[in-house]
Amino acid sequence: MVALTSQEIAAFERMLANGDRIGFYQTYYAMTGNNQALVQSKIASFSEYVGGVAFAANRILQDIYGATGTVETRVYKGVYYLSQKVAQAALTKIKGDAGDLGSGTGEIGNDVSSETARDAWRNEGLESLSRATLSVLFQGRAQT
Repeated sequence: MVALTSQEIAAFERMLANGDRIGFYQTYYAMTGNNQALVQSKIASFSEYVGGVAFAANRILQDIYGATGTVETRVYKGVYYLSQKVAQAALTKIKGDAGDLGSGTGEIGNDVSSETARDAWRNEGLESLSRATLSVLFQGRAQT
C-alpha cells in the first residue's frame, strides 16, 4: 500500500464535510481494497441486501427512539446523523494511521474499520440500541 497523501486525506475530509459518505467509502475502497469500506458504502446508500437491512433497522430505531417515538424521545437522532458519525469515526482512524507527518499509510484493516462503526454508536450512547435492533430484526424475520 502506498501511503495516503495529505491531499487525499483532505479530499476525504471535504467529502464528509459535504455529506458524501458514499463517495468517501467508495474512494477509500478503490484506493485500499478495504472490504468494510465497500460494505459501509452499501449501508450508507441503502444498497443491496446489507443496505436494505440497515435501512429497516434504522427505521425501527427512529420509530421507537426518535423524535416521534414513544420511548425517551430524541435519543436516536436519525440514520443520516449516525451514518455521518460512523464515516467521521472511520476517517479519524485513517488519519490516525497516516500520522501527522505521513509516518503511516492511512490504511486501516477491515476489523478496525468495523470497529469505527461500533465506536460511533458507543460515542453517541447508542451501543445497546445497535444490538437491540439486530435482535428485533431477527425476531421479526423468525416470526414471518
